[in-house]
This record gives sequence, C-alpha cells and structure tokens, in this order.
Amino acid sequence: MESTSDYIGQIITVLKTETEPINPSTLAYKLGWNKDKINEVCRIFSVTSFIEVLRKINGVEIKKNEHGTAYVSYNENLNNNQKENSESTLKSVRQSLKVLTKVFTKKILQDIYLRLILRFLMKFGKAGLQF
Repeated sequence: MESTSDYIGQIITVLKTETEPINPSTLAYKLGWNKDKINEVCRIFSVTSFIEVLRKINGVEIKKNEHGTAYVSYNENLNNNQKENSESTLKSVRQSLKVLTKVFTKKILQDIYLRLILRFLMKFGKAGLQF
C-alpha cells in the first residue's frame, strides 16, 4: 500500500503535464486508477470522494464550468501562496499566544496577590488590627 505522499506525487505529476484543466475522471484514467483504487486512495485520505482527495492537495485548483462540471489543474503559485498564508497564520497564532500568555499570567498573579492580601487581612484582622 502506498502512502498519501506517493499518491499526491502521482497526481501532481499528471496534472503538471496537462496544459488545460482536466476532469477528475480523466485524471483517474491517466493515473490508471480504477474504482477500487480510487476507493483505496479515498480511505487513505479519510474522505469519501476523489474530489475531496484533490481538495486536500496543496496547489491543486478545482473549478467548475457553467454546467457544474469540475475541472482540476495544478498551480505552483497557488501552492506557494498557500505556504505563505500558512506561515503568516502560524506567525499570527504565535503572536496571539504570547499576548494571551502575558494576559493570563498577569491575571493569575493578580489572583495570587489578592488571595495573599485577603489571608493577611483575615489573620491580622482577628488580632485586632483595623485597616
């Protein structure tokens, strides 16, 4: 049994040879995949259809014509844009985590200080000290 990266490589190889977008069934034919093979690939990708497999591959563009027929192509620029967007999103998430960590740390410290002050007041308040 092949891995997802093996299947992705095969799909991209065929799509790179095409000058125009092709129908997913044409792609499967050019890959030499029958219905059983497509079902196996879908299972490996944890999806129910071949088009969902294609949606999971970076750089694969899926467009529908005016009749609703899907066509797929490979766009290297789309792959690069997806990587850049992923890196940008990751950087944004890291920055958000830093901010949240600071906020929560401050709130936790405030809570600890408040508890210490209350303990102090309760202890010395019983001794007759008034504030």
